[in-house]
Amino acid sequence: VEQWDDLKRKERGEQSAFTGIPPTLPALAYAQAVQRRAEKTGFTFQSVEQVWEALAEELDELRQAETPERRQEEMGDVLFAVANLARWLDADAEDALRSTSHGFANRFRRVEGLVRERGLDLREAEMDEKLALWEEAKRA
Repeated sequence: VEQWDDLKRKERGEQSAFTGIPPTLPALAYAQAVQRRAEKTGFTFQSVEQVWEALAEELDELRQAETPERRQEEMGDVLFAVANLARWLDADAEDALRSTSHGFANRFRRVEGLVRERGLDLREAEMDEKLALWEEAKRA
């Protein structure tokens, strides 16, 4: 693998380490590809603990962001840090998010079914009722 990476670096010459990464990749996949390439150049954290610390720092910055523009920027930083953590944990961020999103949608469909069966209006339900429906759907 190291010989292959060396060969690719020589082929790229003065080009960026990111040359060849399709810009059309989904955002999380793109972030992980960029991070893998940076890692191959030696530009990476030295431990997963440092990655966790960076994520905590980014979350704090997001929490403190006061303008929509700053929140947008900080959200990007948080997502990039999460993609980096996923890489360190040998998880595909894109697949993980897609799987969780599908799971949420499936469970929410069960909540919708319960709401219809019981003649409820989810918009008017109290939060504890919503959470109870969620837990019931989760058990189903």
